[in-house]
Amino acid sequence: MQYTNYLAQIAALIRKNPSITVREIAAELKFADSKSVYYWLEKSDIHGIIRPLFA
Repeated sequence: MQYTNYLAQIAALIRKNPSITVREIAAELKFADSKSVYYWLEKSDIHGIIRPLFA
């Protein structure tokens, strides 16, 4: 899947459920680890979801 497709899917999931967790986003996108969500957000320079200090 392409880079922008992941971002579009993440955005759609957040619009659908603004209280969705990163773990839930990872499950929806079939990522093995929730860190992948942070990876794609950091790669895109989006800072709207804060990574927990003790993840």
